[in-house]
Amino acid sequence: MKEPKIFKMHFFVSKTLFFAVMMFIITLLSIPVFAASSEIVPVKPRVDLTPISIKYADTLTTGKLIGFDCLVRNLGTANSSGFTVKWFVDGKEICTGHHIGIPAGKSIIDPSDGGTLFYTFSSAGTYTITIQVDSNNEVSELNEKNNSLSLTVTVVSPQADLVPTTITASATTNIKLGQHITFDSGVKNTGGADASGFAVKWLVNNIQFGYGGHEPVPANTTVMNGNSQFEYTFNSPGTYTITFQVDSDKDINEANENNNETSIIITVPKTDLVPTGISVSATTNIKVGQLITFESGIINNGGVNASGFYVKWFINGIEVACNGYGEVPAYSTVYHQNGKLSYSFNAPGTYTITFLIDPDNKLNESYTGNNTASTTITILPADLVPTMITTTQVTYVNVGKPVTFTCGIRNDGGVGTSAFNVKWFVDGVEVGAQSYSGVPARTTIAEISRLDYTFNSPGNHTVLFRVDSSDLIYEYNEIDNETTAIITVTN
Repeated sequence: MKEPKIFKMHFFVSKTLFFAVMMFIITLLSIPVFAASSEIVPVKPRVDLTPISIKYADTLTTGKLIGFDCLVRNLGTANSSGFTVKWFVDGKEICTGHHIGIPAGKSIIDPSDGGTLFYTFSSAGTYTITIQVDSNNEVSELNEKNNSLSLTVTVVSPQADLVPTTITASATTNIKLGQHITFDSGVKNTGGADASGFAVKWLVNNIQFGYGGHEPVPANTTVMNGNSQFEYTFNSPGTYTITFQVDSDKDINEANENNNETSIIITVPKTDLVPTGISVSATTNIKVGQLITFESGIINNGGVNASGFYVKWFINGIEVACNGYGEVPAYSTVYHQNGKLSYSFNAPGTYTITFLIDPDNKLNESYTGNNTASTTITILPADLVPTMITTTQVTYVNVGKPVTFTCGIRNDGGVGTSAFNVKWFVDGVEVGAQSYSGVPARTTIAEISRLDYTFNSPGNHTVLFRVDSSDLIYEYNEIDNETTAIITVTN
């Protein structure tokens, strides 16, 4: 009889539990889903320090104090405060320093010595340089596993490095054929080790002309008098490369074997004759038949003396003189008697006078396009010009009273004239005419013509004098043949 009661009670309890669980689930499902996701939780800014690159500036040699710096970056979103750095060489801690803080997202090399390793390597070999940033964990970082960086370097023993100084020369310009030149150069040892004695060579256009031993050169020292002079005579024109080689036999183990020579360029130019320019004894008011002297000197811009050549003179392209010329030394100017031409022109016109050096090209010149000089001479045709009209009546002229007028004639041209006519006019009416045998070039004949005239009416009257009234003379200016005077006549 007890068993059914127990069964019913168990069933009742199970049923009650079932309904309680179901009600709990329904309650959970009734909660809005978005209520939990409507809030954003902010992320706290963090620092993240990491070394980027280790740098050094000097050559890594033993016995020299070397400075190592490191570029450190803050990869985080928060500024960092200062922090401790440690430097290691082959795993051994060498120094500890304080590094300044780094802003978020920035990279810096600490400008102070706090973040720098100074180290002297005592022996050659390979070394590992390591930096550890925030080594004391003073800064809370997003990533604590990227705080170190290593660099492997090779350290060598110091070596000599021989470099020739700039070559000096006793002359570098205006060098003449056969001139004796002295060249000199010193030797500078830019390396960290002394250089014992070594060989030096001098070469001219890559051909050896000098060889000898040079005295030792200590480290970081320049020696200027250790047997490094060279003397040479240039026996032919041309361009020469003078080269000085140090340690030419490779006796010295150097840090750099590619800087052992230096060169200088020397040029001995060929003959180069140039006219000085033509001087003329007269350039204006030249007359037909006048003897004119032309002269030009010769400049030798080359390094070789010039002799055994001719010079020629031309008038409007026609040769008028040819003479031998004396020697013109290198870099000299010579005026020679045969560089003169005396010539008279028998007709008016414009003439080109040309001086030509070495017309037969007997000389071996560096340039032949500068062997001529020219000048121009103009001899004008006749030009008859009347002078001022003058009168015997200084104060006044009266009606019915005779008056005498005179006028001269000037020839401004370079040619004397043949016979020509002149005329006088009063108020446009011809009142007199005369003929003259001519006027020489560049000559004035005063009061060559005279007019006696009596005015019949008062007032202003125009007196005109015209030369070459019949146009018998060829003149370069035909519009200056007249002159006038206004005469006031009273009763």
